[in-house]
Amino acid sequence: MSEQGKLNKVERSKLESEYKELCQDWRWRDKYVLDKLPSAGILFTILGVAVFYIPSTLWWVKLCLLSIGSLYSIVLSISVAKDTHYRDGTEKLLIRLSTRLGINSSLQTLKSLDFDDGLNFEELQCPRKISIQRDKSSLRVPKRLRNWLLNRGAFRWILAFYLVSLSIFLTLFILILVNYTCGLNLPI
Repeated sequence: MSEQGKLNKVERSKLESEYKELCQDWRWRDKYVLDKLPSAGILFTILGVAVFYIPSTLWWVKLCLLSIGSLYSIVLSISVAKDTHYRDGTEKLLIRLSTRLGINSSLQTLKSLDFDDGLNFEELQCPRKISIQRDKSSLRVPKRLRNWLLNRGAFRWILAFYLVSLSIFLTLFILILVNYTCGLNLPI
């Protein structure tokens, strides 16, 4: 690093503090997305069972429940999209800060410890993105399934779950409304 590029103690301290805060923020965004999933699953199951068992004569109750499910699905979809968006931005800033602090390659120096545990030093990135060679993983499923699972972005699948839930709620809402207004006898 050139003389201009060197950091004084105050600048380094500020950047290190910001780096630590960003690492924590990055971890919390992961946690936020994953913590919402169980509550959504429970709520969607309860709503589905309730809508199924409520008699069709109480169509307005079904519509209210489906409206609640739809609204919750929209809120969760927005939340996951924003958490993913901000997590990605935080990751980019972490990479820049680690470069500025001169720590971006410090983990690669651990390669000299020379263990055959599968830790992939060439791919070490942002916090918690520590990859291991797939054949050294404790995930014991067939190779093709393991590769397929590990190549998927979990947040995209979670977002897809919420969007599919939303479409189901809205479809049922429309079907119940059409059933009532048109006097059809659909088994809804």
